[in-house]
Order: sequence, then C-alpha cells, then structure tokens
Amino acid sequence: MDMAYHDARALQADAIDAEKPVPKFSLLEWAMRHLNESALVDVEWAYDGDSKIIDGVQVGWHGFRGTNGAKGTVSGYARLGHAITIGDKHSPSIMDEVYGAGVMQLEHGYNKGPSGWAVSHVLQYDYGIRALVTLQNGKYRAKK
Repeated sequence: MDMAYHDARALQADAIDAEKPVPKFSLLEWAMRHLNESALVDVEWAYDGDSKIIDGVQVGWHGFRGTNGAKGTVSGYARLGHAITIGDKHSPSIMDEVYGAGVMQLEHGYNKGPSGWAVSHVLQYDYGIRALVTLQNGKYRAKK
C-alpha cells in the first residue's frame, strides 16, 4: 500500500509539473480492488472533491470542506438547499436534506468523556430515500 500511495503521488506531481490533468487516487479504493477486483468491477468510486449525485443526492463530498473555505458543518450544508450525505462529523445527524453518518469505530484515543459519537451509517434506497442505521455493540437490531 505504501508503494501504491507513493507511486500515485509521484504521478500526480508529474502531472502538476506538466500542467496536465491530475490523476485521481484513493488508497481505500486501491486496497479494496487489490483484494478482490472482480467483485468491484461495476463500482464507481467518488474521489475527494468530486461531485457524485445518485438519485438526486450528492454523495461525493466527505463533509470537511464548507463554503468559501470554511469548515464544513451540517447546518452549512443544509443552507445549500440540496440533498447531501456526508460522513465527516462523527455524530449521526439529519438536518433538512443533509444526512450525516457517524464513525466506523468509537475508540480513537482522544475522544474521552461524554460524546454524541456513534457507529452509524447512511443507507440510500431507490429515488434518494435515506435512513440512518446506528449499531449498538456491533448489531443494528436486538436479538429475536
């Protein structure tokens, strides 16, 4: 992975120096495709900073960049008046048409004390209908 990352950065630097389009790269995408390329043949990747709209919902923005160079916030995105799903805020949230996912794990070392963080995902169904799914102890529902 280290070599793939450095090779990609070198290609990007060469493109910048040559004033050519900079190739996109995601280390997560590289790792997933490296593990099982055939399972991901029909998967389209949303790269950082690129717009990606699925059924009317913007899913290509991570959520850390806001307007006019400001930090991204759920309320700031809500003011845009567009359906957006983000993942940067660590606490699951819904405000107007903005859905925010939580974290993938709770132990980061620096997040001690009370918190609104939760392991939570945004699922998107047909026609842009979305739902938050929050896990408790690794489960999304109680045992039957």
